[in-house]
Amino acid sequence: MHLSSWGLWPFLASLVYLGAVADPAGVLEVDLVFPRNETYAPTPYMPIVFGFRNGELARRLNPEILVTMRNSTALGDISSYIETPVTVNWTSNEPNFVYTVFQNEFAIEGTWWIAWDVWWTTCKVEDDGLIHGDITRNHSSRLSDFVIKKGGKAVDLVAITANDKTCPETLGITINVTDTTAPISFANQPVPLRVSYPRLETCALVASSTPTANPCLVRIDSTAAAAISASAKSWQCILDRTPDCPDRWKKNTAQQLAVAGAASFAAALGAFGFLLLA
Repeated sequence: MHLSSWGLWPFLASLVYLGAVADPAGVLEVDLVFPRNETYAPTPYMPIVFGFRNGELARRLNPEILVTMRNSTALGDISSYIETPVTVNWTSNEPNFVYTVFQNEFAIEGTWWIAWDVWWTTCKVEDDGLIHGDITRNHSSRLSDFVIKKGGKAVDLVAITANDKTCPETLGITINVTDTTAPISFANQPVPLRVSYPRLETCALVASSTPTANPCLVRIDSTAAAAISASAKSWQCILDRTPDCPDRWKKNTAQQLAVAGAASFAAALGAFGFLLLA
């Protein structure tokens, strides 16, 4: 397994840079792998896991995911923003996972709504074969719910996804990338466009029709589940919420967090990471 993961608070723009695309055509599918529309036992943390199938196409689409969760019995939302621009290699061994972990809110019973939006970039090619400012941000939204209640399922990512045979297609989003990507010329572009897309060297052309998503095809294995669990525990340790964290570990990670400029966000609720599984 090739693991690249770190925690950032949900109100920061968490960056993942995507690598080269082996095949410029195909269908990128983004699925909400966990949680499903089920009842789970109270837990100190709740991972929100997305699976990318044919994830190497993501470099062409510059995708972002915004996750917003709301307890139906309480006011206020908690959010996590995942931005994915241009330079870490995705592996060809599918699927790849992107996840965020929310802390502490799920130790009590309640019904939760989870809204997630996927944004991506597409282009229009002019007669000269270049893109002259016609870069479009598209998005698609999904909504589902789950329940936290005593006696519910434990948060076991392996078991839950291994036995899941009834996944509604609404838990997935597909983007049909055609076999053509176009070079981008920023030479004569207005400043706002150059600022908004400074790393975008090529851009995808997509078909209007898309196939049906099939989230049930995504499985989380024990290696990925262990990595997500370790990430969640590391942030509990940083926030001093777990009694079995070594003092030296707490000190070191706290220093690293301060260096990263995130210490002032200690009251926030989420952690972010991504897994590239080889």
